[in-house]
Amino acid sequence: MAKKETKLSKISIKLAITTSVIGIISVFCTIAYNWGHSRGNIEGCYDVKQENVLLKQENETLKQTIERLEEELLFWRPHPGDTTSCDVYVSGKLFSGFDVTLSTSGEKYGWVVFDTENKHIRLDYPKDQQWGAFLITVGKPAMLGERKFKDVSNYSTLIVELKGNKGAIIDVILKDNTDPDTGEETRYTITLKDDWTVLEIPIAYFESADLSRLYAIGFVFDNVPQTIFVRKIQFK
Repeated sequence: MAKKETKLSKISIKLAITTSVIGIISVFCTIAYNWGHSRGNIEGCYDVKQENVLLKQENETLKQTIERLEEELLFWRPHPGDTTSCDVYVSGKLFSGFDVTLSTSGEKYGWVVFDTENKHIRLDYPKDQQWGAFLITVGKPAMLGERKFKDVSNYSTLIVELKGNKGAIIDVILKDNTDPDTGEETRYTITLKDDWTVLEIPIAYFESADLSRLYAIGFVFDNVPQTIFVRKIQFK
């Protein structure tokens, strides 16, 4: 993780310097254009103007790259004030660098609500489904071969705080970025209670996942409709 942060920091610094240089060159190009125009050198003015446009486009691209790298740096750094944990969803907030996706056998969507007032995720798993899954992914959900990942191998425990229909059963999974979507991941089965319960799951339990290349944390459902609430997902 530290190596990735150092590498991204160096790239960000380099791009920032390059952006500044391009900005200076753009100023000189503008001056040259104005000078050429005043002397009637229309062809030369056109070349300088075109060069100036290209430099501005490149400058904008570099700015966007820096913004992306800064976002990645925030993602790779530990949460401020707590270097012993990796927060995924805590206190009603899905942390930077993570996203979500849903799937069911009947292609039903829209059954997740991020309740910012009560600071939890509500999952209303629909009826008439043979299976379903709610995944929190590293980066945007992507096809196999294009998935981002995060190294969580330095942590020992996955902490999940949740509640739901008493006696209902769900499975928790971890997927690395090379796992196919075949449902063959190691599953940790939970019998839900109707009051908030904090589970501390040893991540070594998830034998099918390469935890240095984590792609997703998931909740997997069977054919029984149910509602669950999730208040915390954290590696520690």
